Amino acid sequence: MLTRNRLLAGASALAAASFVLPAWAQDTGASPPPPQGTTVTVALGDSVATIQLKLNSVPAGGSLVFPAGTYNFHGQTVRGKSGIVVYASGVVTINNGPSAGTNGVFDFSNLQGWVVRGRAPGQGFVFNGSLVNATGARNFSVGNNVFRGQASNGFDGSAIRLSGASFGLIINNDFNNCGGNILGMYNWDNITCDGNHFDGSYQPWSVHNPDTPTLTLGRNLIFRRNVILGARRAAIEIGPSSTGSQYFSGLIVDNNFFDNFNNDPASGQGTLLPISLVGQASVNTTVTNNFVRRGSINASMVCVGIEFTGSGECKNNTIWNFSYTIMTYGGGWNVHDNTIYNDGSGPSFGTLNNGKGTGTFGPENIVTSPPPVPAQPARIAW
Repeated sequence: MLTRNRLLAGASALAAASFVLPAWAQDTGASPPPPQGTTVTVALGDSVATIQLKLNSVPAGGSLVFPAGTYNFHGQTVRGKSGIVVYASGVVTINNGPSAGTNGVFDFSNLQGWVVRGRAPGQGFVFNGSLVNATGARNFSVGNNVFRGQASNGFDGSAIRLSGASFGLIINNDFNNCGGNILGMYNWDNITCDGNHFDGSYQPWSVHNPDTPTLTLGRNLIFRRNVILGARRAAIEIGPSSTGSQYFSGLIVDNNFFDNFNNDPASGQGTLLPISLVGQASVNTTVTNNFVRRGSINASMVCVGIEFTGSGECKNNTIWNFSYTIMTYGGGWNVHDNTIYNDGSGPSFGTLNNGKGTGTFGPENIVTSPPPVPAQPARIAW
């Protein structure tokens, strides 16, 4: 195992292995989905206190609707409510919202059956430096929003706080120049992250579950169709600990696009790792169809493309310019049919087993010229 530095900067129901969108959330592409149920509308210029009163008046199954425009939250938080939708009907810019160390603009901690969404990607809430608190939330969705310039929130999520969250959907959001661990961090269960874009941000995900394997946590974490550009440390980091015994079941990393990493080893940021799955009590892991290209910054630095843990399959990934293409942990893994390319700008050592389990390597597709660069994965309509 490589030496790992800790982080320094620092209502969609889900089925057992996948999420099912409620009927009202289905989007045919003909037009944006309308707000759900009975609506209460915020007016431009409403104070945060007035917005809070309006949210409190929304009945279960209804929506609080923000018209397009710019809102000043003056460092104040709006407390959410179970069973409602907070809906942006256009670009809703939130300035001066509470930031790191707070409950953010919308505090839905320990609530269930709620949604914070825009009508389409890029046509939702724009959180300038602030966050959404989903700590301990259940059966929730955050989608079609933009997060810009979030400061590190320690080990917690700088954009969306998610410790103790379950049966959640984080979908089609944009995260631009965000610091810290953007979506995190402790005790996840049944969480899907789909179609999110990260540009110039520090570390999109780090998820830690108990070091004593806990079978009611870590189930069905799904990372699919995400685009990560210019990340400065690990992109998807699941289960790092000194004991290496964290439990995850049905972990899926599929059809994601990683490119142009911006790691500076002199800054103490830690190891560059696109996909780092190291919870060694894990079972049934799947890593497939990902494009993983390092980029030119500090190309000679030794780093790993994919760390794979537990029983399961790692296949059909393209891994470009990583010293160790795939490193395995646990046992029962099957690594095969990945396309591997190294242009010689950094050392190349191939695949590696950490020695604490057994599995199958190969065959792989080793190429001597640059492989095709796929299109970035398209977001699903939501």
